[in-house]
Amino acid sequence: MKNLPTPKNREEAEKLIAQIERERSENRQREMHLNARMMTMKGQPVIGSSDLGPNLLKILPPHIAPKNLGNFNSIMWDFFYPVKIDLGTDPTYGPQTRAEKSFKVNQDGSFLLCGISRVYNSTTASGQKAPLSLTLRDLQSTRQFNDISFPIQNLGERGKPTLLETPLLVYKNSNISCELTSWLSENMATTGSGVHEFLFFGLRIRDEEQAKLLQTIFA
Repeated sequence: MKNLPTPKNREEAEKLIAQIERERSENRQREMHLNARMMTMKGQPVIGSSDLGPNLLKILPPHIAPKNLGNFNSIMWDFFYPVKIDLGTDPTYGPQTRAEKSFKVNQDGSFLLCGISRVYNSTTASGQKAPLSLTLRDLQSTRQFNDISFPIQNLGERGKPTLLETPLLVYKNSNISCELTSWLSENMATTGSGVHEFLFFGLRIRDEEQAKLLQTIFA
């Protein structure tokens, strides 16, 4: 208990009493809050290191449940690969237009591609409305993700990405090429930025779980 000053007159005594009442009221409020927390904690399951993953999946909704818990070879984690293709300022699009960039999946795990979105710097024909088509290709196997090039306007943008109906499994150490070409038969001059960025998002997974995962997807 802290030392309280000795009042010298009635006025100081009344102030001291009022101060003590305020502190008593504050302490009661703290006690009520602590008791409420203790009651809440008593109703929650005790989570230990051995059952952390299963218990979290029970008490958390699916959209925030972690995927990177458990055995080293069983975990998954969200991952993103951005690809930026810069065709310059005020680009001219035509039959000779071609630009290619790629991203590489490193060797610590494969990549389950779940969706794609795009970003542009200009809303004119140089960016958002550009007469460009996209081809996605696995450089190792030469496998193409689409049989023909498709207009980049088919991809979602600004928080509304294109989701793949069936996720695509990209093995570790794979290089994925993104090739932009124009479907115009004649050159067309544009104004504005020719920067086009594509975001590939999905899950990284360990190779040991690929067979199990594919059985789940195609069941």
